[in-house]
Amino acid sequence: MGPQFFANLLTARAYSVAHLLSQVGHLQWGVLAAIFWGAWAWCDRGSDAARFTALHAAIGLFSSLAQWVGDGVFGNAEFDLTIALGIGAAFARVEASPVAAAISTNPARVEMVTLLALRLVASGRQESAWVMFNPEFRAHYKVAADSMAAVAVSVSMIPGAVYCKQHNLVCRAAGKTFVVDDFKTDQLLATGRATQADIAAMLDARGITVIGGPGTVGCDRSPAPTLRSGLRSSSLPVSGMASCFLIVIGAVMELQ
Repeated sequence: MGPQFFANLLTARAYSVAHLLSQVGHLQWGVLAAIFWGAWAWCDRGSDAARFTALHAAIGLFSSLAQWVGDGVFGNAEFDLTIALGIGAAFARVEASPVAAAISTNPARVEMVTLLALRLVASGRQESAWVMFNPEFRAHYKVAADSMAAVAVSVSMIPGAVYCKQHNLVCRAAGKTFVVDDFKTDQLLATGRATQADIAAMLDARGITVIGGPGTVGCDRSPAPTLRSGLRSSSLPVSGMASCFLIVIGAVMELQ
């Protein structure tokens, strides 16, 4: 770890409440787990487990919201909150919830597991299943990969350093060295630390050829096929998916 590590931590970054508000919708993925956990934690609020999970979830929520104020921060900011809700729901004492009082403990557990499992698959983006069962989906990505490979051949013929703006994989496939950090230049612009002219002059002074974007060199950017269903199209973060598995496994263990 050299001085660059600390310099990167202090890189200019834009902050705004608007970015926070644009990400709040991601909290929907943890709502069901929060309901199961919250019902138990409130009814069993005198226990150490309920108090601990309440503190853990509160810290996770605060952490997520605080990070979302920063530009370029997305689903990964929910990691702590998702884990907290996963632990809370997995170890919730179902028998202490009002649902168990109404329908008895075992049916309440079955209902909890079923709803969590349904929430896990209720996503408009199930790419792993579509890769296996949808030829059109597979064909789209083959065409895109072939297109990028053809562009990479053209880029590899450009002498010297090349900056493939917003499409660094093309430069990587072309064997070009990574020379420009897209995020850093975007943040310099967003915070007013530099202008487009400043960045263009810097790249020119260093002899870096700029490829304006994949569209300018013929890369296929047509959208991937989408799920034809009534579900709202959205993506489940990897951390959220892992937590859902944790929740379901924990609930199943309670059934044993």
